[in-house]
Amino acid sequence: MRRMVRAAQRQKPVVTGPEVDAQIECARGQRRSNPSAALEQALLALGASQAMQDARRSAVCHLLCAELRFDLSDFQRSCADGA
Repeated sequence: MRRMVRAAQRQKPVVTGPEVDAQIECARGQRRSNPSAALEQALLALGASQAMQDARRSAVCHLLCAELRFDLSDFQRSCADGA
């Protein structure tokens, strides 16, 4: 059991912080032209930031997802992400 815990602690996240930042910027860039693709990109960034346990990037991704869902008129999911 201890070996498994240690091995899990040594594993690095698949995506790094700068890569998540690039995904966020890509989603922001697509926001007006293709909000569906931007939402997919933002959700990928959210998953990666949560896997890294990066609270700041996760919050940015949640806010971006809320904005994109609002743009797509998904009001209830937008409010849930914004909260």
